[in-house]
Amino acid sequence: MVQTSFLLVTALLAAGVTGFEPEPDDGPRVTATLFAEHAVVQPGQTTWLAIRFEVQEGWHIYWPGQNDTGMSPILDWKLPKGWEIGRARWPAPSRHVSAGDMLDHVLEGSATVLFPVRVPKDATPGSGAMLFCAAEWLVCKQMCIAERDDLMYSLKVAGQFQPLPVARSRDLAEIAHARSLLPEPMPESGDPVSAALNEDGSLMIHAAPGVRLTFAPYEDSRAALDLLTSGTSETGELRVSFDPADERPIAGVITIEGNTGKARSFEYRHPPASSQELDGFTIQGNDPRPEEESP
Repeated sequence: MVQTSFLLVTALLAAGVTGFEPEPDDGPRVTATLFAEHAVVQPGQTTWLAIRFEVQEGWHIYWPGQNDTGMSPILDWKLPKGWEIGRARWPAPSRHVSAGDMLDHVLEGSATVLFPVRVPKDATPGSGAMLFCAAEWLVCKQMCIAERDDLMYSLKVAGQFQPLPVARSRDLAEIAHARSLLPEPMPESGDPVSAALNEDGSLMIHAAPGVRLTFAPYEDSRAALDLLTSGTSETGELRVSFDPADERPIAGVITIEGNTGKARSFEYRHPPASSQELDGFTIQGNDPRPEEESP
C-alpha cells in the first residue's frame, strides 16, 4: 500500500525544497511492484530483481542524475544474511524543463529498475528467503507529492528434487524487456556514437549529422556545467563542460535520436569502471530475519 513518505518530506524541508503536497487527498500517483527473474534459485546463483514504477499520466519521478529540483527514489533493501544485492540499473531518462529554466532528468509512464542479486553459496536447499525493500519517491506534476511503499518478494532455494532455477515466464519476459531498455556500453567502433575528453576536460560527443544528442550525468558524476543548454544538441555534435574543481569520475548516459524518432542510449564512464565496480555488490548482514523453512 502506497503511503506518504514522512522521512522524504522531512529531508525535503531540511533541504529547503518547497512546492510539494505531503498528503494527497485522491490516492497515490505511483504504484511500485517488486518481482524477480526466478521464483526458485540455486545456491551461488546470480538472478535479477526488478522494481516497476507505474506513474500516472502527466506525472513523473526523478532519475538518479544531476537534477535542479527533484530527488530520485530512495530504495532501502533488507535481505537475509549473506545475500548480496548489486548496483541499480536504470533506464535512460527524459529531460524535463520547468518554470525558471529548471532542468531535471525524469522517468514517466512505466519504468523498471533492475538489481542483480547473488544467492549465498551456503544457502540451505529447500529453504525460502524473504526480500524487502522500503521505497520512497517524489512524484511531480505542477506540485510534488512524497510517497512510499514497503515491497517484498519471496524466493525459494532449489531443493533435492528441484535442482534447476525455475523462471516465471511473465516476469522473465518483463525483465528481459527492461534489460533491452537499459543504456548500452559505448561502441568501440564509434558507430553510431563516440565520445572523448578534450584537453580542457570537456566531453566531446559525436554522432551522424542531424542526430539529436543528450547527455545526462549521474548524480555521483563530476558536476556538469550549464546542462540546460550544453546537455543537448540537434546537430550530431555535443560538448559538455565540467567543474574543474571536481575530481570525481565522469559518468552518465548519452542518448541519440535520429529522424525516425527511435532513441538509443549508451553509458559513458571516464575513467572506465571495472566489472566489480559496475556490479556494485554489497553483502547483506544486518537483517535479523532468518531464512524461511519451506513447508
